[in-house]
Amino acid sequence: MVRYIDGLILFVLNQMNGERTISGALHLLKGKKSSQTIQDAKLFQLSFLFGMQRTLDRSHIEESVLVLYQNGFLEKVSQDTYKVNEKGNVALEGFLKQHPFPPYLNGWKYHQITEVFWARISLFMQTLSHSVNNNMIFYPVIRDEQVQEWVRKHFPKKSEKRERIARSLYEELTQVLRKLPEAHARLFVLRLSGFHRTGLTFHQSCSTLHISNEQGLLFFYGVIHACITHTRDDPATFPILSSFVENKRIPVPLTASTRTTYSLLQKGMTFQQIMDIRRLKRSTIEDHIVEIAINVAGFSIDSFVSKQSQEDILKASNETNSQRLKTIRDHLNDRYGYFEIRLTLCKEGV
Repeated sequence: MVRYIDGLILFVLNQMNGERTISGALHLLKGKKSSQTIQDAKLFQLSFLFGMQRTLDRSHIEESVLVLYQNGFLEKVSQDTYKVNEKGNVALEGFLKQHPFPPYLNGWKYHQITEVFWARISLFMQTLSHSVNNNMIFYPVIRDEQVQEWVRKHFPKKSEKRERIARSLYEELTQVLRKLPEAHARLFVLRLSGFHRTGLTFHQSCSTLHISNEQGLLFFYGVIHACITHTRDDPATFPILSSFVENKRIPVPLTASTRTTYSLLQKGMTFQQIMDIRRLKRSTIEDHIVEIAINVAGFSIDSFVSKQSQEDILKASNETNSQRLKTIRDHLNDRYGYFEIRLTLCKEGV
């Protein structure tokens, strides 16, 4: 039996297959918006965990790795780099069987709107609950002025409409929560405030359910992501929940600098022209293009890597059972550069 945080770290290290240091695992779980971390999330099928443990620090992950190593679950590859061994795989299998990840969890896809969605819905529900009970004297659970302004703007003016929306919102949320594990739904509900009801803090909610904070974070985000997913897939069935999503659409999750590069690509600019206009190094523009390939559906990399080259790279990755760029480059006798290799791997999600 391993602690939840240890099982989570074991899973991430297993996905990384000894090809990244524990710093890479830490950056991914904390949601560091660097090109390397974004690429790692895609390469190692860890996008759903991106930014899902923002409070994790270096000492926590080092402690967890030490425990796993002392229990014989890890082999040391090099300084700060570990690989899960056979004993670790058995432990990981047991952990995942006992603690499956929330089905709708998608940290990378929803990280830009998760907190806003929660802030809006929690304040809206608190305000609505007090309103239908004819008592508007309460301490708002969200103090952010932008969120408060959003709620004021979208709050129904007439009492009969408020009651109708309250019933509809209850039905929509119930429909989503019934699709989820009971503990996940309960943690979410415990945090909601209303008339004569003060929601628990996150730590209090986890304590009530006798789970760790790390596990509670995944439960909580999993519920929010389930709500967002259902509003995107079927807005007609979830019109009230849908209204809490920013601008009615989920923005493509690109960093600000990459977004600028993407706009220039869309205008037909060449690689060299973008370098000249932006006065950035080739490696920086390469990072941007990889990030675009990861996040923009339908973005073609054929102008950067020929189809034959893509096939060779993917074949080499399969033959070496590796996503390590140097391993693949060596296997291909240095025929392709690192940019071509990582762009292909990230686009295909190898």
